[in-house]
Amino acid sequence: AAIFILIIGIGAFMKFYTIDLELKAGNTKEIILPDGSRVQLSGNSSLSYAPFWWKFQRKLTFEGEAFFNVQKGSTFKVSSALGSTEVLGTSFNILSTHSRYDVYCKTGKVRVKNSLNQQHIITPGQAVSLDVKGKMIKETSVNELEALAWLSNKFIFNTTPLTKVIGDIERYYDIKIEAQLKAIETKQFTGILDRKNSVEEVLQTICYSFDLKAIQVNKSLYQLKEK
Repeated sequence: AAIFILIIGIGAFMKFYTIDLELKAGNTKEIILPDGSRVQLSGNSSLSYAPFWWKFQRKLTFEGEAFFNVQKGSTFKVSSALGSTEVLGTSFNILSTHSRYDVYCKTGKVRVKNSLNQQHIITPGQAVSLDVKGKMIKETSVNELEALAWLSNKFIFNTTPLTKVIGDIERYYDIKIEAQLKAIETKQFTGILDRKNSVEEVLQTICYSFDLKAIQVNKSLYQLKEK
């Protein structure tokens, strides 16, 4: 009986013991998983997995943005608040926030599911986006340089809605931007921004394009206003 209890205890430890990683804004880090799969983690991201149970189930929970390069083997599953992604062996990028879930496939095939268990399968150069309501949008032709720009420490925008540009900057620099602009939903931005620059320099470039001014309210709050 004692041996049986010990075995049960060891099994429970293996299954429920997790490694939890959290990366602060402005940083990147490569994580090597037990099977050799690699995760390039962006700032403001978190990752959790069970290392001792990994050979039985390749599953992790994730929020933020990361590029996954998965070794072939059993199903590899990434679970986030708005959706999940499953593969066998491939490479792909995930951006998961409280309001967005975007998956881009670089190699292989990727299955993306929402909370209603609806799914899309995407192949290289394709992407799927989910919103907070679980609506799925599949894009069949995505620019890889834009989708993976963060890996080269860049923001690359091509006629991107200004609201999305602001959201990406807020997430990366861990700040809040109040945009007090007329018809902001119609404004689009095209340009390449270096993530190594300060948030003030990045906002200055955006302001120049729209004849705006950026005001720093405090350490973590900025306002964009029309001149």
